[in-house]
Parts: sequence; C-alpha cells; structure tokens
Amino acid sequence: MPWGGVVYKPVKIRQSKNNARLAISVGIVLGLLILGACGSFYFYQRAARAERELESLGFEVRRTAEEKTTLAKKLEEAQRRENVIARARVRKEERIDPVEAALLKSESIPIPPEDDPRIITHGDRNQKKVAITIDDGWNADDRILDLMEFYGIRCTVFVIGGRDVAETHPQWIRRMDKDGFEICTHTYTHYMVTGLTEDELRRDIKKGQGVLTRLTNKTYPYIRTCGGVYNEEALEVIDDLDYRLVLWDVDLCDTKKNYSVDGEINSVLKNVENGSIILCHFGGYDTYRALRTIIPELQRRGYTITTVSDILEE
Repeated sequence: MPWGGVVYKPVKIRQSKNNARLAISVGIVLGLLILGACGSFYFYQRAARAERELESLGFEVRRTAEEKTTLAKKLEEAQRRENVIARARVRKEERIDPVEAALLKSESIPIPPEDDPRIITHGDRNQKKVAITIDDGWNADDRILDLMEFYGIRCTVFVIGGRDVAETHPQWIRRMDKDGFEICTHTYTHYMVTGLTEDELRRDIKKGQGVLTRLTNKTYPYIRTCGGVYNEEALEVIDDLDYRLVLWDVDLCDTKKNYSVDGEINSVLKNVENGSIILCHFGGYDTYRALRTIIPELQRRGYTITTVSDILEE
C-alpha cells in the first residue's frame, strides 16, 4: 500500500498531460491560422488598393490621351473654319455688286442727326450696357456663337436673307434664335439701298425679313442697310415698313484688310462707353480673335453685353 494511503494513477496523469499538449498545439495552430488569415486579409487589401490605384492611373492616362485627341481635333476644326472663312471672304469680294462697290470706295455713309427718331446710333448713356451687333453672315462662323454661349451673351445680328446666307444656313439661324439673339434683317440682296428704287428697296426688305421670319417666327423692328448707307428716300421706306435703322458708334474695323487684331481690339476698347453699339461682321477679318479678348475685358470693366432692345430700355 502506497505511503499515506494515496493510490497514484500514473496512466491518467499522462493522459492529462497529453491532452494539455494537444490543446496547446491546437491553440497554436488556430493562432497561426488566425494570424495567417489576418495577414492574408491585409495583403488582400493592399493588393486591392494597388489594383485600384493602377486602374485610376490607367484612367488618367486614357483621359489625357483623349484630351490630346480632342484638342487635336479642335485645332484641326479651327484651321478648317479659318480656311472656310478665307474662301467665304473671297466669294464675298467676287459677288459684291457694282453699285455697292462704287459707294464703298467713296465711303459715303452720312452722319445721322441725333434727333432723328428713325435712326439709332446708341442706347441709354446712363446704363453700363453695350450691344454687340454682327452683320452679314457670309461665313456661318460657329466659333463666334460658341464664344457668346460661353460668356452667356445675347446679341443682335443683322443677317442677309439671300446670297447663300440665311436661306442656305437655316440651322445656323435657328441656333442663334435659340440662344436668344435678336435676328434682324440686313435686306435680302445686301445691295446698297441708295442704288435701288423705292419699290426695289421695299421688296428687298420684305423678302429678307420673310426668310428670317419663316425660320424663327419672329420679327424685330430693326434693320441695318449694307454699309450703313442711307438717304432720305431709303429712310422713308424703312419708316413706312415700321423699322428703325440701327447704326453704331463703335466699329471693330474688321472689314479693313490693313487692321491687325490688336488694332481691332483697341478700336473698340478705346471708344466704348455706356450705351455703345459695336459693329462687327460674320466673315470679317479676325473678328473671332478680337472678340475673344474684347468680351472678357468689357465684362471686367463692368459692362453688360446685351441686345439693341435692351440698351434702348431706360
């Protein structure tokens, strides 16, 4: 009999030790598994983040490439438009009628009296507003319309009804109408009104207005004659048809070949004042390039660029 009357069971003690070792081993294994899982999750996150960063980088690379492609296309389109403008200018010079050519050489534009209600040369001098007016339309220059749209500007245009202008480019006319422009008549033929009989002038005005009204469903009470030329007989016809002759007090000078872009810009910025009506042309020399500088500078000076109707409101 063992000492103290205690019976030892060595087999059970060994089993308990084995169980303890097994439990420790299982714990270690589970710990390693958990640690491995955490490590795997961490590396998965890092890998996923790296993949997202690579994807973002790839997107930036693709976007940069697309922007370069878009810019190249815009430059190509700008060059194409420049070529179109040049061709249109040549066509204009070829199509000008003999009466118009003779009068242009003499520059016989009379100085309007300030008190003649039939003639408008400027708007309200007490309001910081100016009107950009654009004549002709020999070239349907969308760059100018894009520029106006970018700066949120409405203006007044005097468009020729015939001679490959309004009739030939109806969507261009409708776009200007949609943009809130005042689309007014520049007659149908663009002939000098002083070279027409009263009946011929009446038909010419009505026909030109008819083209614009059919395209826009609107008629504005303004007209500008070719070169701004008029005489008393022409004024009587214009007044009888319920129009007012709109002239200008500031000239961009974009019909003069010897004017540089800087010269055009200075011609406007040195002479503009409250209520000014600025004369420009679709298809003029460097009109778009000059307006690209003039418009933000006028806005910087605090001018609101708007329509003829708006500058006449007191």
